[in-house]
Amino acid sequence: MKNTLLAATALTAVFGFAAQAAPEFAADVPDSVITPDAVTTKTLGKLEFFDGMPSPEAVEKAFDNLDLIRATTAFLDGMKIASLRAMFQGYEEVGARPNDIVITETLMDARSIWLTPNTTTIYIGANVDISEGPVVIDLPAGLLGLLDDAAFEYVTDIGALGPDKGEGGKYLLIHNDDETEVPDGYFELRTKTNEHWLLLRRSPDADGGTKGPVAEIKAGLNVYSLAEAENPPEETFINVSGVQYNTVHANNAEFFDEIHVALNNNPVGAFWTCPGIVPLL
Repeated sequence: MKNTLLAATALTAVFGFAAQAAPEFAADVPDSVITPDAVTTKTLGKLEFFDGMPSPEAVEKAFDNLDLIRATTAFLDGMKIASLRAMFQGYEEVGARPNDIVITETLMDARSIWLTPNTTTIYIGANVDISEGPVVIDLPAGLLGLLDDAAFEYVTDIGALGPDKGEGGKYLLIHNDDETEVPDGYFELRTKTNEHWLLLRRSPDADGGTKGPVAEIKAGLNVYSLAEAENPPEETFINVSGVQYNTVHANNAEFFDEIHVALNNNPVGAFWTCPGIVPLL
């Protein structure tokens, strides 16, 4: 009897203590916010957790997935940057330096790797680089073209659809932050990058000949620094008709090398409009 009474007293004390030890402010946590012991995903497989903490294997899978997501985003957002850098590297491959002119004097054929060119137009192109100061684009009449910045974003039309209305004229390309006084007589173009793609076109003569139009282009087109405006140097023209070279961006790891060169060649703020590239700055 005594032993039974002691046991009953002990049980009462235990349960009483348990009742007293229950948290006064215990939350009723919804199942929806509790981390389960295991989660099965379509892309990462099974992820295991203990007391809400991911296992080492789950952590590794998650970080690998983040790397893939960021690399994919950088590829998609950086494609236009790499595309234009590849164009410039194609120009460099044939010996053109910044502000030199490449031209298809006898039109283009399949030996030159471009995106969407045709074989009936005289193409004129250049990497117009203002890293050392404002640059003049002295344009003859009769051309049609455009200017894009290093982010492959539009700066202006040039020629028939531009401010010169196809009559030719002098364009001055100058950085947004440059305080250089702009002389009279220029079409002023403000920009956020150093490198720019100048792409111009000219039709052959009615009989398909290109000799006359090419001569007119060479006589009037010049790209030079504003500091040389009083005595412009002779322009360098490189004929790329029939030349084997590539202007299309890579689709392997070299793609990111192209992005790297573009980042190094342009100001820090040049690519803010490409969110996937911003973390690489």
